[in-house]
Amino acid sequence: MMVGEHRKPNKLELRLIDLIQRNGLQFQYVGNWELLVGGKCPDFVSTNDRKQLIELFGDYWHTVKARETPEDRAAYFKQFGYETLILWEHDLRDERAALNKIWEFVRNN
Repeated sequence: MMVGEHRKPNKLELRLIDLIQRNGLQFQYVGNWELLVGGKCPDFVSTNDRKQLIELFGDYWHTVKARETPEDRAAYFKQFGYETLILWEHDLRDERAALNKIWEFVRNN
């Protein structure tokens, strides 16, 4: 059922895809159920040999309708060897700051 609901990137995910591509970051969108980790679908995965994920949380859907916290999500993927960066919708308002978060995550994990 979830696959049918989310086949294409939403507007927020498209913004992050664009940011990733313009800056040559080594992440790929897989939120279309292209990748499952323990039965859950992350939003972005590293395209190099590192087990890194980016989860993009919408300010409304992940606060009002949240089924799990960002910490829960990161801990879940950690048990499969993945480090996870949580980015929020409001983080993308300042592209430079969002890029810095991603670069810091890549360097430190």
